[in-house]
Amino acid sequence: MVEFTTAQRKLFESPGGAFIPACPGAGKTQAMVQRFISQPGRPDRRGLALLSFTNAAIFEVEERCARRGHLLKSPNYVGTIDGFINHFVVGPAYKSTMQQLPTFRDTWSRSHSGDFQEGAFHYQLDWFAFDAVAGTATLLIERVPGKERSRFSSAPYGHGKAERRALGIWKRLIATGYIDCTQARVLMQQYLSDAPIRARLQGLLQNRFYEIIIDEGQDCSSDDLLLLEFLHSSNINLVMVADFDQAIYEFRGSDINGVREFSSRLPQGDRLDDNFRSSPSICRLVDHLRGSGDKDRPAGPFKDINTPVHLLEVDQLSKVHTRVSEVLKSEGVELDDFIYLAHRTSTARACAQAGSSQPSTNNKLVRLGMATNLVCAPEVNETTKARRDALVLVQHALRDLASDDTKGLPDDGFFEAIGETSRTFTEGCLRIALQLNATELDPKSYLVTLKKVLQKQRWNQWADASRLRSPKGSIWPDEVNRVSSGIRWSTVHGFKGLQSPAVGLAISSKSLPSGDPSGVQLWKDSQHGEPRRVLYVGASRAQKLLILLADRSSYSTISTILSQSDVPHLLHPK
Repeated sequence: MVEFTTAQRKLFESPGGAFIPACPGAGKTQAMVQRFISQPGRPDRRGLALLSFTNAAIFEVEERCARRGHLLKSPNYVGTIDGFINHFVVGPAYKSTMQQLPTFRDTWSRSHSGDFQEGAFHYQLDWFAFDAVAGTATLLIERVPGKERSRFSSAPYGHGKAERRALGIWKRLIATGYIDCTQARVLMQQYLSDAPIRARLQGLLQNRFYEIIIDEGQDCSSDDLLLLEFLHSSNINLVMVADFDQAIYEFRGSDINGVREFSSRLPQGDRLDDNFRSSPSICRLVDHLRGSGDKDRPAGPFKDINTPVHLLEVDQLSKVHTRVSEVLKSEGVELDDFIYLAHRTSTARACAQAGSSQPSTNNKLVRLGMATNLVCAPEVNETTKARRDALVLVQHALRDLASDDTKGLPDDGFFEAIGETSRTFTEGCLRIALQLNATELDPKSYLVTLKKVLQKQRWNQWADASRLRSPKGSIWPDEVNRVSSGIRWSTVHGFKGLQSPAVGLAISSKSLPSGDPSGVQLWKDSQHGEPRRVLYVGASRAQKLLILLADRSSYSTISTILSQSDVPHLLHPK
């Protein structure tokens, strides 16, 4: 039985709209879920929606409402803001104007059509920006994964041919009713600026919902705020919970200033400042990283633990794990309870001694071997996004085994052709991935096993494994076995909303490519900015042990900050 604080009870017992600030580990998810269950002030048979940018709140609602199945049914709704936009704004308006139902995709990478080869380069449709008015597609180099970015940047003849092909693929997808998140938001803007459509949508939503709870409100973009403004003007109660210092998605369009302004117009609730996650020393560090004057009260199972923050001076990230292991041993922490976090994927993978997940070859068997290894990797099982992304690689690799006519079909046509649905195809790909282990099977044995598994699943009727060829020498390239080291890692962004008993946070004092100051520089100068907030989010994931991994240029700076802010710490110079 959860024992709620006074502030938490006020959140879920007080009827009407509100804005509630919350510290990390404040138990806001439990309190919001309790509000969803108790539904204070429900005036009639209209429903309640809970929207989140992460799956943590969604999973908890589903788990706690498992025995109250009616709460998860209409007129209530639980899901992401993107899902809400698709289901209640774009979907109805698109159907009435286009006379057909749209097919929504989170990203184009979820569709096999969004993955194509042109010359020596393998492209993702998500790497392009599309302009429907100008009829152009532009490859955005910054969207290409880090390892491949330099190769794409130095392409001798540019990417004009790929851009033209991407535009053609995109147009075909749009013409057949496929819509990704970006296109859905463009359509939402159009519909909400059209007075008759806006009025119809307003009537639909007013009749469906009396209140909407928004989790992680600090991550709202200008498009999200457009939706919230629309709901607010429709006299629907809005309950927003946020921590402005966890706003780390400016690169994805989050509008922290807009959120501040919008939230100021809602009734103000009490801050949730009891930290049920972290130890006193971690709370102290997080307070100083926040820099707003707000203080967290250690209140959870680690509130009496006196473990200091450890600061390691790091020369080579790929060799840091031996020293980290010594710290873990000295503090009695098991490796399974530890995770590396960093701003960049490449940095986190280097700390964990893991190779790249992006294959450097077009050999389809090698690509499949890397994909199936990645599905089983411990770090992939850490976050929903990582699991989904890894499984997409397997789906694409297996779909490539279909005939040219079949694999080139739109998703719905492909599933119909092979006698599967989107769900059963995904489940089948997962079953296959779990039966193939490229670390234990050489390429020839792996291929033999694949054929047997496909036959057992009756996918050999459309998936021709004879299309696959073993790599030269019949041995796997090193990248296949190095895709996972067995050590947990994640980006800070990917681990947001989660926690771990022990965290190793990689920190760099180098200025960003844009020329903006690093998080360490902002922290040192008592200035605010997203790089500093990334450090705040990363550090606040730790429950009882936090290890800061600092490069040579930032080590002394952080050491001084820790001393001046009275954060209990131990130094580990190189």
